[in-house]
Amino acid sequence: MLMTCVPARRRARAAAVVALSLGLVIIGAARADAHAATNTPASNYVSRVLTVTPAAAGFAVKVIDAGNRLEVRWRSGPEIVINDYDGYPYLRVGPSGAFENRQSNAVYLNADRRGSTTIPSGLRPEGPPEWRQQSSSAVVRFHDHRAHWMGTSPPPQVDRARGREHLIQTWEVPITQGTATFVVAGDLRWVPGPSPVVPLAAAAVLGLVSIAAVVVSAGRARPRHTLALFSLMLGALVVVDAVHLFGIAFGVKGGSGFGRAVSIGWVSLSGWTIAVLAIIMLRRERFDAVYVGVFAAGIVTLVGGLSDISILSASSVPFAFSNGLARASIALTLGLGIATVITGVILTGRLGPVPPNPDETTRVGINQPA
Repeated sequence: MLMTCVPARRRARAAAVVALSLGLVIIGAARADAHAATNTPASNYVSRVLTVTPAAAGFAVKVIDAGNRLEVRWRSGPEIVINDYDGYPYLRVGPSGAFENRQSNAVYLNADRRGSTTIPSGLRPEGPPEWRQQSSSAVVRFHDHRAHWMGTSPPPQVDRARGREHLIQTWEVPITQGTATFVVAGDLRWVPGPSPVVPLAAAAVLGLVSIAAVVVSAGRARPRHTLALFSLMLGALVVVDAVHLFGIAFGVKGGSGFGRAVSIGWVSLSGWTIAVLAIIMLRRERFDAVYVGVFAAGIVTLVGGLSDISILSASSVPFAFSNGLARASIALTLGLGIATVITGVILTGRLGPVPPNPDETTRVGINQPA
């Protein structure tokens, strides 16, 4: 077998791509979990609104963001006021928009999921409210520690039997509208998620079939077909990961979903860009395209698949589409991503020989008998 003679300039370019890819992975590792970055982690805790008493309320309330926040929407009548943990005014919403009382302790306690934010000294929650407008819409969304599990580890009854459903706690949020007082009551339950075996098995089958298709094509000395298959795998990986990222970004209510996608997924977006570059190079049968594709697939697989693998066994997933699609996107990312990396490594061992014509040195060949 003849080995490919790679020009120094091309080796330097491939090395630069490798360094850039690894740098993006290292820099973005702390933010690899997009759900954590949006403060909406997937879990097996399910919070529900059960009743609003009395029933004739001029507002609607529901749990959003997989139990991370409550949403209260004004419908009719006077403005409504949501009270904080000590019974003082916290939020106000009505036809003129949504407001928060800057004197309420809850403004600061609810800024962090664990309630660890320091409360400024000198607040007077029992005094006149200091209202600051949050938005002009008649809806307010807020984190409420009463409606989720505050512990860093599961409660004892869950630890004893994680495979069973458990009632963890009930919760109440008082709301006033004019002279009427309402109580929003709900509960928090532990609901075991599905088994990850089926999606992981499907990912493994998809990966093995993809690898086999490329290896068979390479064995038949069909470089154009082989590179086309590799390009198809890389393109499909980008599409699947895009569904995953935008499902997370738009699964959080309020704000700009596209802006959130850029904020939480810039490492993934960088991986997509490198993947598109690799596909363009592959269409031109460039040698270094395979290296570029391998590292692009590595970035996407790490950030879009491995970092979110817990979703496969979670029952509560903040996702714009269905929970099933969230799990499918993770499984497909893992299957396609790992297969693309392995396939690329296999192809790098089969590159060559390069025709002696200098004009042909940019083309890729598959090892053939000398």
